[in-house]
Amino acid sequence: MGPRDFKSLILHVLLGMTFFEICAAQNDITLSIYSATSKSITARWTRYPGASSYRLTATPKNSPGSVFAQFSGSTVMGSLISLTQNTVYTIRVEAMNNSFTVLSTAAVEETTAPEVPTITRAFSKMSDRITVEFPSVTGASAYIVRAESVADGFFSETEVPANSAFYQATVLGLSPYTLYTLSVMSVNGISISQPSLPVEARTVVAAPQLSSMSPSNDTIMVTWPPVDHAVLYSLTIIMEGSSTRFDINTTSTVEEFNNLEAGTNYFIKANAWDPEGIPGDVITISQITRPPSPDTVQVMLATGRSMGMAIHWGNVRGADDYLALSSTGQNCTSTDTYCIISPLTCGQNHTVTVTAENQAGPSDPSQPEDFLTFPCPPEWLSLEETVPGNCTLHWDEVEWVDYYIGFMKRDDGSELYCNTTGASCSYHCDCGYTYFMTVFAYNFAGSSPPGPVINYTTVPCCPEEVSISLVSTETLEIMWAPVRGADLYETKAAGSSDLILCNDTAPVCALSDLSCDTAYSVVVTPCSEARGCNLTCMPHTRETAPCSPEILSITQSNGTSVLVTWSASNREANYTVNVVGKTGSHSCQSTGMSCEVPGLPCGSTYEVTAFARASVGLSLPSYTVPLETGPCCPQSLSVMQVTQAMSNVTWSAATGAQSYVTSLTSPRGDAKCHTLDTHCLMGCITCGTSYTVSLEAISRTGHKSECTYHGFSSSACCPTSVKLYRLSNNTIRVYWRSSGNLSNYTVDLQGAIANYTCAPLLGSSSCDVSEVVCGDVYTVVVAPLTREGTRIEFCPRRIYSVSCAGSSVGMVIYRGKRIPATSQITFSRAISSTAIRFEWSSVSGADRYFLIVEPIAGGETFNHTFTNLSGEVSNLQPSTSYNCYVYSSNVAGLGSASRVRTVTTSINAVTAISVDYSCSSGMATVTWGTVFGATSYRATATAGDGTTLSCTSVASSCQITRVACGERYLVQVTAISDDCESTSNITAFFETVPCPPTDLNTFRECSSNVIIFSWAPTNNTAYYVATALGSDGEVTECRTTETACFFTSTDCGQGYQYTVYSVSGECNSGLSPAAHVRTAPCEPQNVKTTAECQSDVLITTWDTAAGALSYTVEARGNNGDYYNCSSFTNSCAMPGVSCGESLSVWITASDDDCTSDRTLGEVAETVPCTPQNVTSVRDCGSDYITLDWEMSAGAVFYIASAVHADGTMRTCNAMATECRIEGLRCGQTYTAFVIATNFKCNSSESVRVTAETAPCPPDHIEAFLDCEANHALIVWQNHQSMGSYTAIAEDAHGGLLSCSTTSNNCIIPELKCGQQYAVSVTHHDGTCSSLPSTAIQMDSGELMVGWDVSIPGQNYTTIVSDGNGERISCNSSETHCRLSGLECGTSYMVVVFSVNGTCKSMPSSDVVFQEAPCVPTNVTAERTCGESMVTVHWEASRGALRYTAVAVGSGGHRSECSSNSTACNMADLLCGQVYTIGVVAVDDNCTSPQSQLMTLRTGREGAGTR
Repeated sequence: MGPRDFKSLILHVLLGMTFFEICAAQNDITLSIYSATSKSITARWTRYPGASSYRLTATPKNSPGSVFAQFSGSTVMGSLISLTQNTVYTIRVEAMNNSFTVLSTAAVEETTAPEVPTITRAFSKMSDRITVEFPSVTGASAYIVRAESVADGFFSETEVPANSAFYQATVLGLSPYTLYTLSVMSVNGISISQPSLPVEARTVVAAPQLSSMSPSNDTIMVTWPPVDHAVLYSLTIIMEGSSTRFDINTTSTVEEFNNLEAGTNYFIKANAWDPEGIPGDVITISQITRPPSPDTVQVMLATGRSMGMAIHWGNVRGADDYLALSSTGQNCTSTDTYCIISPLTCGQNHTVTVTAENQAGPSDPSQPEDFLTFPCPPEWLSLEETVPGNCTLHWDEVEWVDYYIGFMKRDDGSELYCNTTGASCSYHCDCGYTYFMTVFAYNFAGSSPPGPVINYTTVPCCPEEVSISLVSTETLEIMWAPVRGADLYETKAAGSSDLILCNDTAPVCALSDLSCDTAYSVVVTPCSEARGCNLTCMPHTRETAPCSPEILSITQSNGTSVLVTWSASNREANYTVNVVGKTGSHSCQSTGMSCEVPGLPCGSTYEVTAFARASVGLSLPSYTVPLETGPCCPQSLSVMQVTQAMSNVTWSAATGAQSYVTSLTSPRGDAKCHTLDTHCLMGCITCGTSYTVSLEAISRTGHKSECTYHGFSSSACCPTSVKLYRLSNNTIRVYWRSSGNLSNYTVDLQGAIANYTCAPLLGSSSCDVSEVVCGDVYTVVVAPLTREGTRIEFCPRRIYSVSCAGSSVGMVIYRGKRIPATSQITFSRAISSTAIRFEWSSVSGADRYFLIVEPIAGGETFNHTFTNLSGEVSNLQPSTSYNCYVYSSNVAGLGSASRVRTVTTSINAVTAISVDYSCSSGMATVTWGTVFGATSYRATATAGDGTTLSCTSVASSCQITRVACGERYLVQVTAISDDCESTSNITAFFETVPCPPTDLNTFRECSSNVIIFSWAPTNNTAYYVATALGSDGEVTECRTTETACFFTSTDCGQGYQYTVYSVSGECNSGLSPAAHVRTAPCEPQNVKTTAECQSDVLITTWDTAAGALSYTVEARGNNGDYYNCSSFTNSCAMPGVSCGESLSVWITASDDDCTSDRTLGEVAETVPCTPQNVTSVRDCGSDYITLDWEMSAGAVFYIASAVHADGTMRTCNAMATECRIEGLRCGQTYTAFVIATNFKCNSSESVRVTAETAPCPPDHIEAFLDCEANHALIVWQNHQSMGSYTAIAEDAHGGLLSCSTTSNNCIIPELKCGQQYAVSVTHHDGTCSSLPSTAIQMDSGELMVGWDVSIPGQNYTTIVSDGNGERISCNSSETHCRLSGLECGTSYMVVVFSVNGTCKSMPSSDVVFQEAPCVPTNVTAERTCGESMVTVHWEASRGALRYTAVAVGSGGHRSECSSNSTACNMADLLCGQVYTIGVVAVDDNCTSPQSQLMTLRTGREGAGTR
């Protein structure tokens, strides 16, 4: 056994070793079998110590005799030969020493291999294997087939299990056409026999590696690369399901099989032959031919989510899928007999072809089918409202349109439509509505898709019942009822020179800041965002209040009346002047420019205003002018003469007077006194003089009143040179010198003992007093008498001493007076800057006192005489120190001077005061003129409530701070020196900035968003400025003299912060606290309502409206149904809405107080109602059923569907309540239903109804032509036991032949020669007839070739060839052969060969014949607008000598024309028809089949054409 044997047997050896080693494990030496053959066994053992040799013995187990062999001590493997095959041996090994003593032994059993097999045959039928045949041998459990090749060094062993008496073992993995040496070995356990005698065998050549393709639907081309060592190739083609086969031998590597069945699977077998003529491997492939072109292509409209074009065709044998291709490039694929091209493009005439496909490739396209899609909608729409209320909708014309329907829907849900063939339609359009318009175009294919929708909003309606009221002097409030369609109102007031506008969404507007006393033309113009403004509304006229007069002057005409003069620009007005004071009010009226106000009491202050009154109302009051009447005159005044040269004037206090000027006037001189007191001591009075007494009362502001009183006459002058003379009889004469006036005198002598009075005669200058007691001292006074007879008391007294001469009067001595004692100044104080008041002590005997006031610094000295003990010295210099002292005096002379008192006069009062009040700093700067001697000044401001503020300065101004707002301060300035002060009588006034207004109130009108902002009045205010700050940052300002503002230009949904401040001159108060208010919510925008197509819920959404806290949505349907919902968000759902509703939807937004105006949203449409009462009608002889139903609310059109049990569905569309579903399968039961749609939503399915289609036509139609009998046997399948069948054969000219039967075949007789017939069969089930079956073509002129023979051949080959090398052949063992598939219009030559074995005869003489003309193609027809003639064109067809065109109208009208060119004219077509036009080609003997039909629509009578 060689090395290869060991490799192949190693598995068996290892298994054997394992078994035997286990068995011998009990001995010291171990034994195992290494290999065994039929004649030998090789064993292996282990070394044993001390062994010098080993003996190996094989003893048959079942027979006597043994074989042994002796081996040296170094050997551990040995073989035993000459054994018997297939015998069980006990193999023993013995270890022996040199003396041959057995030291150890071990034994195992082993069976020798069976006998060597004998190969009976080795052959190859496949290129990768050889089969070896051999009989079995006894005892073999398996066999090993060995194959070796010297050429490539190949070696393999293949094990074959023993299970038969004879074996065919195949060796695989061999190389083609290679010589191999083969042998077989038998196996038993690990025993393997010797190889058998070798045999040689060669593998066959490999199979050709075929590649196939189908270039056309009747051809298969097979190619392969050359096969090594091949000298010939055999190919066989067999059609699947047929026993027909075609064999061919060739040395080429390419072969084409023609005239095959389209769409049929063919099996192609091929093998190569080696040089020894042994066929090689056989390879079989399958190849399907391309499918035939689909026929009976139908195109119809398909509906779904998008419109499509459903293409149907007949099932094509061998097609895996189909491709439908439109001339627009769109396509669809399907494995069924229909598919849908979607979406369709509107307004196109599609030419559709269908191509069947399988793995071989596509078929030729089917005959094209034309399909006109639904028209496109007009792209351009416009609306024209030439006259208000008359609207015309225009659109552009589009192609392929029969008529248009224009839809007009108003925003309240009402609808209008018009049907027209033109490009416009007119309708009435009311003001204030929005119209939504669209146009649908229609042709026989249906409606166009929805086109553009335009909306047109008519102008808003003009407001009615406009009311205009004057709410303030320069503000008009205009109110009106809201009008339809208005988003905004523009209120315009046009005066003579100004124009005021107000824009607001509310039906109210306040126009302010109008010109006074002006007639305004007020027009309320409604506007909308979409349409603009209606400029045709009528104006209304209203006048504003008269203008405020301006007071020019106030003149006091007398003590109790003032004349007020003003200016004003009013056309016609009455004026009223009001004079208001604390004690009451007074007024006067006038139509002019002045009036007098009487009855004003003196000493009063008033505020004077004027206003104008007209029929429309009152003007604003004029600015207030202060009025102060002159002070009152004192009620009483008295003059009392104090001395002969002095008089004391006293009077009662006068209202309104602060100071007085008293005057005594006479021709002999005047006396005047100016004082703040109600009395005045006046000197320089001339005695005996009559004075006029007058008094001027002066107010603190300088107003004066002249007061005149009764006159005053000074007393007569005291006599001078009074002397006493002694007469007799104790009589004393008193003598005097009179003043010259004739006066009565009285003479008084007053002594210690007695008093005497003497009344002299008038004009006398002496008087005698008798019986005078002597010895006494008498005071003598001679005084004139007043007119009343009273004595003047201030005449001087003289003292005389009368002595006694006995008892008689003695000497009369003039004693005069004693010098009085010294009087002292007890009080001295400067009472002003020019006066000092003094008091001094009384001194006995003093008649008068002399007061001396002399300036220390020099200057005028003042000397005043007083009879009393006090007095004042005036006309002094201010701020001057005077030395003052007093003398007492009597007739005796002056007493001593008193002690000197130094008194300084106070400083002068300030004479000029001005105040500058600063609004920004809140300080008043007081400025005055400087006063000599003043070291500082104090300015005091006194408020109306008595509160004072002051400031001090050494300069001529100071600032008063912390003044209160809204006050009127009286300012006085006090000049201050070191020890005195002088407060001025001059005053000034200033008014502080007004206080910020308080008591703020806001009032809003929800409907108009007008906000009225009011506040309490403030002092010192000329006008107010109110400001509105919106939450959007917009600031609006209002200025007014009233305490309220109307804010009309507010925006909805805004928060406003209102503040106000007062303005006085250039001063503004601080801002008031803020008042906050919100306007009514805005109207929600972008309101959209959708009805979910499968629910009864309306869902409305909108954009958030500013200021809204909640929303309310209302919807009202066409039938009056009402729905509503509320929401705090931006959407709201209204359940329970009926189907088929067109609803008007409104929304309002609300806050806590106000609700916005209703906003009209888009019209909402609910899902159309489900169609009811659906019924179906079966149409016999057709592939359709007709459904009808009741109209559904809300439906625009309907989609009817028929569903087969396998799930296929067919549909149709209709705008009416009837629809035909076409393309149904025959003899089937369908469930049909209808849905309604409005282009947005589809209704649910109607109740399903069952519909049966017409019976199916027979299928697998076959026509067997009997040329000799001139008839055809028509056979079909799908035979039904009930009913009858009719077979019809129609030629190209419309000629019909038929036969009827109740079986599955019949004979059509009397066929015309040279015609191509379309054969179809219909089935009638007793109620309905089926559609015709798919027509098959039958040529009554099929080429039959026959021939005569002199010596019969085994086979005959007929070859038909044209002039271009193309040929068709057929093989037959008969003397005739039929050929088909000849090309039209072609001239052919026919020859016949006889074939015996591999030899062919010479060809027969040729026969030439002409095929019928080809079918004309590319048929078109064109029509000239306005003419009825139609020109038909086609492409020339091969073999044609002339042509005939036939047109058949939808009404049955037929017309034809003939020509030997490629065009002819048809002149008598009817209008309004759809014609199908076909063309046939004719030669001298035959007519071609008709061309593919094309469709032509003629125009309507009197209508234009496109």
